[in-house]
Amino acid sequence: MRRANGVGLAAPQVGVQLRIVVIEVPAGHESHDHTHWDWNSTQIFRLVNPMITYLGEYADLREGCLSLPGFTTTVPRAGCVSVKATRLDGTPLRIDARGLLAQALQHEIDHLDGRLVSDRVGSILAMRQVPPPWITNPTEQSRRPTETTPSLKDQKPGSIPSA
Repeated sequence: MRRANGVGLAAPQVGVQLRIVVIEVPAGHESHDHTHWDWNSTQIFRLVNPMITYLGEYADLREGCLSLPGFTTTVPRAGCVSVKATRLDGTPLRIDARGLLAQALQHEIDHLDGRLVSDRVGSILAMRQVPPPWITNPTEQSRRPTETTPSLKDQKPGSIPSA
């Protein structure tokens, strides 16, 4: 996800048929103005069975997808959402989100429901091949450091990674 400059990933995108998403947003993510985002300070959400309980007013937002690399489009998304979910340790969680996090939650929950961003605009033919706006140099490999969180295979048997 990081290497591909993604913000989120849903389990079905990697062939795992579970309702789990991982989203990593930068500091300043409440704004859709990417010049305010700080990728050196991020917050990671690991959510089981996320469900949107509130959608605010809609706006057309630029969006891409790791399942359709290199393509972006404009998609109507709510500017703020409330989501209830469960952390990996089983505790319930409610998220009230704005900006990039609200957009990412809607996008990843779409994946859990079997939808791609191209479904929101009719087809991949309606999408453009341009890098996301926060990529200022399209030849750069990644906007942030590589993954430092231990993978599940590195976890001790029976342990649950933190949410």
